[in-house]
Amino acid sequence: MQQDNGSRPSDTTSHDHTHEFAAIAEWLGESPETVIPLHMLQHGTCEVVCVGSPHDPDGVIIQSTVYPEEPIAFGAAGAIASILPSLSGWTCLNVPADLAGTLAGDVGRAAGAAAVRTQDDVYHVLDAPAPEGSVPDVRLMTPADVALFRSTPDELGGIDEAWLLENLRHGHVAGAIRDGRVVSIAHTFAISESYADLGVTTVPGWRRQGLATAAAALVANAITADRRTPVWSCGGTNAASLAAAARLGFREVSRRVYLIPVTEADPDANVATA
Repeated sequence: MQQDNGSRPSDTTSHDHTHEFAAIAEWLGESPETVIPLHMLQHGTCEVVCVGSPHDPDGVIIQSTVYPEEPIAFGAAGAIASILPSLSGWTCLNVPADLAGTLAGDVGRAAGAAAVRTQDDVYHVLDAPAPEGSVPDVRLMTPADVALFRSTPDELGGIDEAWLLENLRHGHVAGAIRDGRVVSIAHTFAISESYADLGVTTVPGWRRQGLATAAAALVANAITADRRTPVWSCGGTNAASLAAAARLGFREVSRRVYLIPVTEADPDANVATA
């Protein structure tokens, strides 16, 4: 964690800051928008830069150590902007929707970009049981399924037997099995006391067959049985994910915004000037 009290922040490691992480988690509070950063803070899988006291910060940026490209910011615009020069390894910044216009210029300048592209980050919750279909060989996974995860396709992104066992320790995993391999996965990507965010991945050749939706329904209902609220978050341009959320009965509750610096090589012309 780095703490900025008006001077240059100092580098320290995340495991030295259990109490500070807990204080920031309490300040964030629980909501569909905070379940992922709360999970990272609880498990120490992030670096944090904080302006002010961790118990009542002016601004915080939380950066995953697993996917550092997408740090997430909370607090006042000025405090968030002051942190940007100390970040590295990022390609976009996730911010509250009402601060996107104010922070676009700061993000562009910090990245050395002439413009900043915006993309909504959409949050949904599930209020009623998800409809479970009758898709063959789609089921909740158990530790006995370890053998199925020894040869998962590369497109599932590093999912293996160790991943399965770790995820089953804290949550739920459902998979679609074809030809003796897992080709689609739904799982509890992040968990807080009251919420659980779903993650879904399908091998490209097996998409558009209802596998991910069927697996996600099983995980969502298992989350509900745990007395947590299932959360579905995805980019506002991800039509397939938005459609899956709707089929499962999720309703939109809020949006944040990704601020994405645009380089000259970026082909996307729909940008906001920085």
